[in-house]
Amino acid sequence: MKPLVLIKDRRFFDVLNQYNLIRIVVGDLLTVEQYTTMGHIHKFGSCFSTQLATEFGVNKSAITSIINRLVERQLVERNNDPNDRRTIYLSLTDDGKDLFLRLDRKLRELVQPVIYMIIKRK
Repeated sequence: MKPLVLIKDRRFFDVLNQYNLIRIVVGDLLTVEQYTTMGHIHKFGSCFSTQLATEFGVNKSAITSIINRLVERQLVERNNDPNDRRTIYLSLTDDGKDLFLRLDRKLRELVQPVIYMIIKRK
């Protein structure tokens, strides 16, 4: 099952965000930005901070701040490219992946009845 945060239709994600559904699910565990950042990393397995900045339309410094907090909490790790030490890949730790998937399941449980009602009306 594809995690909800990875659904390609950004309008759906915007609706979830607009109605604070992500905030309801993640509570005090993560910020919405941390959750969506983890979702992007999960989707690709690993990525660069510049990719995240481009994806979310923010400065690299904003992404660095989010990543630093996730690294401090041992949810994301930085890995050097063995061929180019200047290149740093970001990936979820096992704890990060477990937390992301657990929160994604909770989000799915929250919105699935609404999605079902919309589909049923069509």
